[in-house]
Amino acid sequence: TLIKPGDEVILFEPFFDLYVNQVKLAGGTPVYVPLTFVPYNDGEDDSSNSVISGGEWILEPEKLQKAISSKTRAVVLNSPHNPTGTVFTRTEMGYIADAVESAGPNCVVL
Repeated sequence: TLIKPGDEVILFEPFFDLYVNQVKLAGGTPVYVPLTFVPYNDGEDDSSNSVISGGEWILEPEKLQKAISSKTRAVVLNSPHNPTGTVFTRTEMGYIADAVESAGPNCVVL
């Protein structure tokens, strides 16, 4: 099996709710890395009266690096991300690649 008891699996939040139970069923421990929602700037200076009409979800590399450890065995990655629809940028994919590399040779991307 890929995941054994004590292994950690990175999940980007928000995530499809089935992922947590799949990790736990395999004996792994889910580790959550929250994506950050950044609202679009509509050009108004007074944010107290503005309505958020959309935005984007971004990956902050320091949050990912903080979650990675020698116990990390997998990173669940889908792009477009489910449920946000985010398509990770080339830079964000680089952050993920660096994190997987720092976790060691037994870490895979699913």
